[in-house]
Amino acid sequence: MPNARHRGRALNYVSVASAHGDTVTLRDELTGATIEVKPQIVVNATGAWIDLANSAMHRESHLIGGTKGSHLVVDHPELHKLCQGHMLFYVNTDARICIFYPLGHRVLIGTTDIPADDPDSVICTEDETDYLLKSVQHVFPDLQLDRSQIVYTFSGIRPLPRSDALTTGQISRDHSDTILPPGDGLNFAIHNLVGGKWTTYRAFAEQVTDRLLGELGQQRVADTRSLPVGGGRDFPTTESARAAWFKQVTRATGQPAARLTELLERYGTRADEIAIFCGIDADAPLQNHSGYTYREILFLAQHERVERLDDVILRRTMIGMLGETTISLLEEVAAIMGDARGWAAEQRMQEVERVVDLIRTKNKIDLRANPPQYVG
Repeated sequence: MPNARHRGRALNYVSVASAHGDTVTLRDELTGATIEVKPQIVVNATGAWIDLANSAMHRESHLIGGTKGSHLVVDHPELHKLCQGHMLFYVNTDARICIFYPLGHRVLIGTTDIPADDPDSVICTEDETDYLLKSVQHVFPDLQLDRSQIVYTFSGIRPLPRSDALTTGQISRDHSDTILPPGDGLNFAIHNLVGGKWTTYRAFAEQVTDRLLGELGQQRVADTRSLPVGGGRDFPTTESARAAWFKQVTRATGQPAARLTELLERYGTRADEIAIFCGIDADAPLQNHSGYTYREILFLAQHERVERLDDVILRRTMIGMLGETTISLLEEVAAIMGDARGWAAEQRMQEVERVVDLIRTKNKIDLRANPPQYVG
């Protein structure tokens, strides 16, 4: 799908409303506004939502047989120490491979593998919570681990191909580009990107791009094989390179080494850009989270295409996943975003309430409790 723009800004929250002939109608989920585009080809890269997106375009498909993977994040210093900084893979009692590893000062535990049809409704169930807690105690039988130590849960869908396999573990993890030719009232083909994951997404993208270029009569002029992702570009991997990076960025920004270390670990080599922004004007740590500053959050609000409060809490930072969210912190971040985006007091309050409800419903953490706690 071509990059859609409306009223001078990119449509970040966009869904397919309908399609007919040579036209696809997109809906801005924030404003309700729609925009029509006329594609030569549609690439459906919506993952677990592929069949739903096709249905919205009046092309029925049955390509996805996704499975749900749920995870826990726990506050457990003893388990964190036992990890010794490494990811541990182990065979659970049901012969499935599970993992746990340090995530900042927390430990992430995963994962399950359960058939799931509705990607919008998946959460970590109580059965999955039991399964994951018991799996760790299979490795460390004397470890005391229970629900009181859970600070966050989340679930995702693997966009696997529909399969008649007897177990989810037998479903192929390979990727494919399945094409729906023009038809059913549509004048364009739909390429459906089934499968794929973080470790293969660039190879998958290259294969599909070459196929599309061929169909459009174009030739490739560039690739990303040697292009690091985001803050990985020119990342200092040796002690001497790291020292040189700190020296250069300290001179350019005036930020202390401890602060630059924090930013480098958080954003990679984009830390220099953020450090410069933070030094332009008076800055100070957040009152409700000393690890972040006012201008750091302001940078995210102004430069990272955020629209909602949860964009910052759950996606542009690790605040939510590390179980560091409180209502007072949400109010503070909403005030910064409100200054950047012109939110009135009522909208700021609505954004806070929305995230409180979202984290309780989707991540099973009650922020209204003091302190926040896991809810089954």
